Amino acid sequence: MNENAIIAENVSKHFFILRHRETAFRVIKALLHKEPLMKKLRVLHNISVTIKQGERVAVVGNNGAGKTTLLRLMAGIYKPTTGLIRTGSEPKVLLNFWTGFNNDLSVIDNVYLRGAIVGGERKALTHDMKVILEMAGLATFMYSPLKRLSMGQIQRLSLSVFLNTPGDFLILDECLAFVDKGFIIKSDAAIREKITGGKTIIMASHDGEFLARHCPRAIWLDEGRIRMDGDCRRVICEYERSVAGQAAK
Repeated sequence: MNENAIIAENVSKHFFILRHRETAFRVIKALLHKEPLMKKLRVLHNISVTIKQGERVAVVGNNGAGKTTLLRLMAGIYKPTTGLIRTGSEPKVLLNFWTGFNNDLSVIDNVYLRGAIVGGERKALTHDMKVILEMAGLATFMYSPLKRLSMGQIQRLSLSVFLNTPGDFLILDECLAFVDKGFIIKSDAAIREKITGGKTIIMASHDGEFLARHCPRAIWLDEGRIRMDGDCRRVICEYERSVAGQAAK
């Protein structure tokens, strides 16, 4: 069995974005003057990192540092512009809590929809339905249309489905942005259960304390580069100190 969950070697990712608002006049002017309509946006620069099977790794950094892009590369959603990424197994991914939901369907129907996306079987989802809904705090809303729920309730449902379906390699991005403290406690318990099973977990969040409770290792991304990689609490402490220093200027 491959001992490595992820190997990234000199990985860079670039996107092309419009230089100006696209109008017919600007397009014609650019063509006449042979000016480029697009400019290159460099998001990640020569990232090299290895994550072993069973490791739990936090990814931290300011907005725009490249965290989501790195996780999408690890998940196979993006391909690197340069460099190479190899995975030992296919990860189960939660990057956008809206994906797979239908506002007009009931909560229970959305559990089946979301569950299918993350690899859950209908029989298993039916068996675990009570656990999923109770963890999300939505047992009394099971037949209500999803559109009647708050953003926080929908995110709780998404994360509850994700954590209660099988998977040995999990990637989560900003999974706690809108949830309350009570749900974070429930998430702690669910993630601890995953940890005892030797799962590989990579997750990004702005909640440093949550990350430190579950991840012995952290990677700090700064302007698309790895600034620090090591003990989670030490990395988060240095990152938060840097953020505080920037805010004080």
